[in-house]
Amino acid sequence: MAKNLEIVAIFLTVSCMLSLAYAQGSEISPSIEGYIYCDPCRIQFPSNFSKRLPGAEVKLDCFRQDNQTPLYSLKAKTAKNGAYKFDVKLNDNMQDQICVVTAVSSNTNVCPEPFYSPEAARVFITKKSGYEPRAHFVDPLGFMKAKTSDKCKRDIGELLPAEVAPEAVLPLDVDED
Repeated sequence: MAKNLEIVAIFLTVSCMLSLAYAQGSEISPSIEGYIYCDPCRIQFPSNFSKRLPGAEVKLDCFRQDNQTPLYSLKAKTAKNGAYKFDVKLNDNMQDQICVVTAVSSNTNVCPEPFYSPEAARVFITKKSGYEPRAHFVDPLGFMKAKTSDKCKRDIGELLPAEVAPEAVLPLDVDED
């Protein structure tokens, strides 16, 4: 009987400690993270030829979900590895937020053209889901070269089925690298 009481006491103690640790940890604001890259193939998704862009400018705009009232905007530059991180501003009476990340400007003339779609990444932030992630990872955004790199046409063409020509997927303007 005494052994059972010890087990119950240990279980309750551990449960209380975990609850306290979780409660203290919930004060930390979540972040929104992603990266910006240069797309030499102009296909608007990462490939083996893509390179991450350090120093690109990104913007975060957050709005109230219910009425689209702007809450705040932040700007940042990507790190050496092309990654960025925004800390989301929260308060006790936080409303649900929709945050939109936009690639504002490239730091290089090699990849000056912004993507057509997706031109932005959206994140829904709420405390009502029962799950509060510390980090929200968004799809990569980027910029394209002015003309499709010749190596893209050659190498991506090898990945396509025989009946699909590379020209059907890649833009026709080719830049000799």
